[in-house]
Amino acid sequence: MEVKAGRAKENYQANKDKYKGKDRELFDEVFAKEVGFNQFKKVNKNFEYRIIFDVNLQKWQ
Repeated sequence: MEVKAGRAKENYQANKDKYKGKDRELFDEVFAKEVGFNQFKKVNKNFEYRIIFDVNLQKWQ
């Protein structure tokens, strides 16, 4: 699980919207991690990766 501030979601969403499956299209660190982990999960099915964009949860963590 990765917790990010709410303001990080805008860049993440922009990269997600533009991504067409090529590594050179990755410009947001959080989205790049998600893409990499999804590739990892194809081989290792017992793992899960979640991103939470919530400042309050980040403070709690």
